[in-house]
Amino acid sequence: NSGDLLKKIGSIGNLLIKPGKINQVKNRFIQSEGADPICMIVSTDYQVFSVIHKGGLMDKIEALNKIVAFYHENITRDVLPHNSTSEDLRILYKEHSDCNLMVVFPIFTRHQIIKVVKKGGLFPPGITRHVIKNRCLNVNLPLEVFNPELSVDKQNRLLEEILSKRNVRLYEEPTIYFE
Repeated sequence: NSGDLLKKIGSIGNLLIKPGKINQVKNRFIQSEGADPICMIVSTDYQVFSVIHKGGLMDKIEALNKIVAFYHENITRDVLPHNSTSEDLRILYKEHSDCNLMVVFPIFTRHQIIKVVKKGGLFPPGITRHVIKNRCLNVNLPLEVFNPELSVDKQNRLLEEILSKRNVRLYEEPTIYFE
């Protein structure tokens, strides 16, 4: 229940939990520095709680990992529509009638994600989402293609040579599969 989760979250430290309103539950970007809601918690009776962290981006990511660790084995993932409404929340609870809490995460810019990864940070599973147009599947390359003694041009030529010998299947959705 929300009380148990909020109690666990409150034990993390450097977090402030404040009551919120249903219209605050939406897709929103997170700030890299300063006080900012790092997630929203919504109960089945639509009580809303805002979990606020006052630190920097890396501290916020660390706190998010600790929050997710409390429930990571008991989770159903879904995505709120971009311009979500309170009705969207109700629909999600109807679709997932076995769920009793919803944790809504912020959106991260690609620059924030790169910054966190370069510093060795890891996001909790499932809270970042990227659509990669024309992503390639089933491209298994020999390690020699990545030989640091070869120039980037030579590595690209090797890659082109390998891929030119493969059949390509283009899907209607933006996915390319190499056979």
